Amino acid sequence: MDKGNTQIIRGVLALIILYCHIGYADVRLDNVFMSFSDLGYLAVGGFYFFMGYVLFSNYIDKGGFKKGFLLYRILRVWVPFYIANYLFYVFEIIDKAEDLIRYDSRRELLPYFFGFRLFNPTLWYPVSAMIFYIIAFVVLSLLKQCQMQNNRSALLIMSCIIMVIYAWTYSVIGLTYGENEILPCSLLLGMVFAIYKDPISIIIEKNQTMWVIFFLAFFFICHRMNMVSDTEVWGISLYKYLAPPFFVCMISTLIMGEKMQSEILGFLGEISYEIYLLHYLVLCLFRSDIVYIGNEYLYLFAYTCITVFLAWAYHRVIQSGIWPHNT
Repeated sequence: MDKGNTQIIRGVLALIILYCHIGYADVRLDNVFMSFSDLGYLAVGGFYFFMGYVLFSNYIDKGGFKKGFLLYRILRVWVPFYIANYLFYVFEIIDKAEDLIRYDSRRELLPYFFGFRLFNPTLWYPVSAMIFYIIAFVVLSLLKQCQMQNNRSALLIMSCIIMVIYAWTYSVIGLTYGENEILPCSLLLGMVFAIYKDPISIIIEKNQTMWVIFFLAFFFICHRMNMVSDTEVWGISLYKYLAPPFFVCMISTLIMGEKMQSEILGFLGEISYEIYLLHYLVLCLFRSDIVYIGNEYLYLFAYTCITVFLAWAYHRVIQSGIWPHNT
C-alpha cells in the first residue's frame, strides 16, 4: 500500500475523528453536528487496520524489528498521550473543580496518572495501541528466535495469538469501552493484509470494480443495520463489529494501484494522532466556563482551526528531536 495513499486516508479518518464528538458539545441533541457521531467507530477501525498493517509490513520487509523499536513506540505513543491526558485533568480543575470529587483519595487518583484510567474518556486508543505494540514485539521477537519470521503460516498463527493475548490483557486492565476496542477485527485484518498483500493484490486487481462494489454493499448494510438494530451474537454487536473491516476493505480496494494526491489530507494524515489526542480538549474548552462560543458555526470554525493548529504544533515538538527518530 502506497505510503502517500496511507497518509491521505489517515487524513480522512482524522476529519471523522475531529467531528464525531462535536455534536455532544451542544445541549440540543437534534443539532446539526450529531450526524457525525455515528461515524467515529469507522475511523477507529481504520486506524486499527493501519496499525496492524504497518507493524507487520515493516516486520516482514526488514526481517524483524530494528534496534530501539519498542523504545521509539513508547516515546512516540505513550508520552504524548500521557501529557494530553494530564492536560485534560488540568482543564477540569480550572473549569469545574467541584466536579473532581470522584478523585477523593490518592489511591483513586494514582491509576489516572499512570494511564490505566482516563481523565479524558476518548483517549483509550493510545493505551490500546501501546498494549498491542508491546505484545506484538514480544511475540514476534520470540518468533524470530525460531528463525520463522518470513513464514506466512507462522506469522498468521502468531497474529492470532497476539490478538488473543491482547484481548485478554486489555480486558484485565479494564479499558473496555466495547467489543470493537477489546478485539478489533480491523486490527487482525490489517495484519492479514500485510502477510498476504501480494496474493490479495493479484486477486483484487483482476476485478477491482466488482470487489469495490462487494465491500461497499456489505459495509452499507452493516453500517445501516448498526444504526437501526441491536442484533447481538454472544453479547457482541454483530453489525458494529463487521462494519469497520468492510469499510477499510472498501477504501483499500478502491485506491489499489492508484496514486492519490492531496496536500491538505496528507497534512492532516501526518498529524492525525495529535488531532486524536487534542480534539476533545478543545471541543470541551470552547463550551466551558472558561471560553464559551454559543454560535454553532463560529464554534465549528474555532474548534477546527485551533485543534489543527495545536495538533500541528504538538507534532512539531514531538518530531523536533526531543524523541529519538524512528528506528
